[in-house]
Amino acid sequence: MNGGEASTVLSIARTPRRVSLSLAGLLLAAGAFSLGITLAAGAGVPFGAATAGLMLVLAVLVARSRTTITDAAAGLHARCLGLFRMSAEWPEIRRIEEGPVTGLLEGLGYRFLAGGTVGLLVGGPTVHVVTDRRRWLLSAEDPSAVCAAAERLGDVRRAGPRPSESPCRRS
Repeated sequence: MNGGEASTVLSIARTPRRVSLSLAGLLLAAGAFSLGITLAAGAGVPFGAATAGLMLVLAVLVARSRTTITDAAAGLHARCLGLFRMSAEWPEIRRIEEGPVTGLLEGLGYRFLAGGTVGLLVGGPTVHVVTDRRRWLLSAEDPSAVCAAAERLGDVRRAGPRPSESPCRRS
């Protein structure tokens, strides 16, 4: 977002508990295994502790991962894992609709998906945003609420060539 621009949070989607706990458990098990192997092999505590610490940090990041969708006067914005971002100005947005439910198969974070779609995903329900330049799939806690809010905001803020057509559709 632009510095100082007021925005409203439309959605905060978190990784589903069963997925985050499973991945965190696997990472913690890998860290414990690594620590045990390095100690048994006599490779030293620093290497094993560093690896176990890295796995712990990754486990915490996975357990706390989320995608936040916000709106501002200029357009729609999304952030995923605090690292990845997307922004689309209202006139660029051609369509916003409820998307498919995603899971581990689609992955977490910034994803390149079929058909040139880019995802900011943490698993669960999504919103599909089509702009002049790209197609986005964004994890959303309640896709219908995001579509409704975007439709309200888009009707007021859109300057596109089709002002009578709603940018939101349900799939």
